[in-house]
Amino acid sequence: MTTSDTISNASPRLKTLYLTGHGTTLAKKQQRFIVKKDGENHEIPAIHVNQIMLLGNIQLTTQVMHYCLKNNIPIYFLSSTGSYIGTLDNHDTHPIELQRHQYRKAEDHNWCFKTARQFITGKLHNTHLLMKRLARSQQNTPRHDILQQGARDIASYRKQLKHATTLDQLRGIEGIAARTYFQTLQSILPNDWLFNGRNKQPPRDPINALLSYGYTLLFHNVYTFIKASGLNPHIGFLHPARRGHPALASDLMEEFRAVIVDAVVFSLILNNKLSPEDFQLPETQGKACRIHNDARRQFIRELENKFNSPITHPVNGNRIDYRRCIEHQVKHLAELIRIDTPDIFDNTSDNTYQPVLFR
Repeated sequence: MTTSDTISNASPRLKTLYLTGHGTTLAKKQQRFIVKKDGENHEIPAIHVNQIMLLGNIQLTTQVMHYCLKNNIPIYFLSSTGSYIGTLDNHDTHPIELQRHQYRKAEDHNWCFKTARQFITGKLHNTHLLMKRLARSQQNTPRHDILQQGARDIASYRKQLKHATTLDQLRGIEGIAARTYFQTLQSILPNDWLFNGRNKQPPRDPINALLSYGYTLLFHNVYTFIKASGLNPHIGFLHPARRGHPALASDLMEEFRAVIVDAVVFSLILNNKLSPEDFQLPETQGKACRIHNDARRQFIRELENKFNSPITHPVNGNRIDYRRCIEHQVKHLAELIRIDTPDIFDNTSDNTYQPVLFR
């Protein structure tokens, strides 16, 4: 069970209550949440919680659900392996005018292409940055040169983005860059991690289990900010719309994958803070690799620390944390969507989405 220990004392933008472990019940008494597990109770002031993530078979009382719906606290239901099941929120429909603009933008091929290219530009820039950081941490080892070459390859793919003319071409460049990135990481990891590149639905090895878990948690943090902004999380510009998929959340998380989730995963692995023994490999085909409870709690704590760690915003120079940076990007996109400009495809226009290019 991971409860109040994941709520930072540094006043993060979103204070998340994570509940893990079968047999846990979340109740409410007056202005406090009560976490019940194995005959023990843990109390958390409800005012300290902005979102709740339930990982596994967690029971909720109706008082908890009523309070969260009334106070706009989303509850995310995930499986014990981190797969998304559903969300409980109040489906606020007040920002209808903003969403009308969003639908119009989604039908504008020029807008979608220009914005999608910026999403991928941010992703490849920050992926390149992570590989350079990893290379510096591996000085005087064979890993250093491998990571440096991988970083150069990612930089070359980023340059190719300016020559793309269609969304499919952008997605193709992104896909090739992702394969190169994970192949590079595969080559620096010991064989006992069984990492042979990215796989998911389900993740079949420990590295992919951590990546999928982390991306799921990042996704729902982005989703919460999108809902708070009034945008429709299902109407995106890079990822194609499909039933049940909040495409805009997938769009906006791209530039943060490497610097938040991947950075935590490979820090834990390369610094020997986790080992292959912290995971249960799938016994049959089609099953997911499982993260043992202690390792999962450690990963959540490390990820929360990363979300709340201070950074200098590369554009405005403000001292913020990663979570506030995500919120800033969502608000930035919402403001652009409110503007109806016919010249959005003009490279000189200021009304273009600007990804966060970390340094």
